Amino acid sequence: MFMVTRKPGERLLITLDPAADPDLSARDLFAQGPIEVVLAETSKGHARLAIATPDSLVVRRLPRSKS
Repeated sequence: MFMVTRKPGERLLITLDPAADPDLSARDLFAQGPIEVVLAETSKGHARLAIATPDSLVVRRLPRSKS
């Protein structure tokens, strides 16, 4: 499980692992289970998330979007 802390406006991106087969069907992609996101803690404007994904997916931290 991947733990991450995010501030308001910061983002996460869940994408296909570059080493994974790009032709995986959704059924194959989620054969190991679904994406699970748990709000583990909140404190002073921060949220701590626990994220579990199938091995074929990766979670990347992204900065706040430029609007």
